This record gives sequence, structure tokens and C-alpha cells, in this order.
Amino acid sequence: MVGADPTSPEVSAPILPSGGTIADALEAYFFPTAKSGGANWNTRSATFLRQMGGVVTATGILSNRGDVVTSMGDQIGGFACWYLVNRLRQTGRLSLSILKAASVHINGASREMAEVFVEALEYAAAHPGSPIEARGGGPSPSSPGSASGACAASITALEAAETASGALDSVSDWIEAGLRRLGF
Repeated sequence: MVGADPTSPEVSAPILPSGGTIADALEAYFFPTAKSGGANWNTRSATFLRQMGGVVTATGILSNRGDVVTSMGDQIGGFACWYLVNRLRQTGRLSLSILKAASVHINGASREMAEVFVEALEYAAAHPGSPIEARGGGPSPSSPGSASGACAASITALEAAETASGALDSVSDWIEAGLRRLGF
């Protein structure tokens, strides 16, 4: 966002002030002067919404809100599943029952997060210079759904690992019993 062309819906290489440095671009973005007017700062929400596929009017109105919320919710949900599995694994709490119980909330919670974030961006786009912050109480909590995407794949993999582990335990027990019968 720093130094981005606010008129372009695409993420672009930073546009540095003539003869300027990255530090100059950061200063212009975060500490706009009367000379620069803070155009990039004031349009950051609209620029971000465009980069997320949003269609934003000149007055900051997002005309395809549902599409942006769905797309952003899907991205948040995909990350959430990988984060959940990795966090549980790192803390030694990854189990099939915990993963199944948590994963049914991912899609709904991700959609709720996307709705709150898009609403905050919409307000800031329509009110340039305003802070990007949650407004209102947010959507009602979603009902549990089904695991999908990375969560469903992780559940399947963990089920397979537990099945394989059980089979290996059975083989190991069989080998140990056979060795005991042979006197080893």
C-alpha cells in the first residue's frame, strides 16, 4: 500500500517521490504534509478493496460487497485451517477430536471476520482519512458447519495416520508375541 498507485486496482511496485527513497515514501504515507495532502493514506481503504476485487465508486461505495466478503472469507478460512492445525501441533494438542470440533466453526467465523473487515474498509473508503476500525456489533455468530478445504484434508490425513498407527501397533504386538513364543 505504501507508494502504491491509488488509481490502480492492481498491486504495483511502489511509486517513489522523484529522486526519493523508500523512507520518503513511508514518510509521505504515514505523515502526510499539507503539500502531499495524504492522498495515498486517505484512499488506502478504497485501494485495498480494489486490490481485493472490489468495485469502488468515486464516493467510496463498494458495489460488489457480497463478492468481496465471500472472497475474503474464503482466504481467511484457508489460512485459519492451516493455522489451526499448525498451532495445535506446536502445542502438542493435535488430535482428531479437537480438530474436528474446531474445524466446524472455521467457515462461519471466517465469513464473520470478512464482514467486519469489509464494513470497516467501506466506511473508511467513503470517509477518507477515517481510521479503519470495526463499527457496530458485527454479524450474529454462525452455526457450526462442516469442515472444508484444508480442514477436511487435515482431518482425512489425521484419520489415516491414526488408522496406520493402529495397524502398526497390531503388527508390532503380533511380532512381539511371536518372538516371545520363540523365546526371544
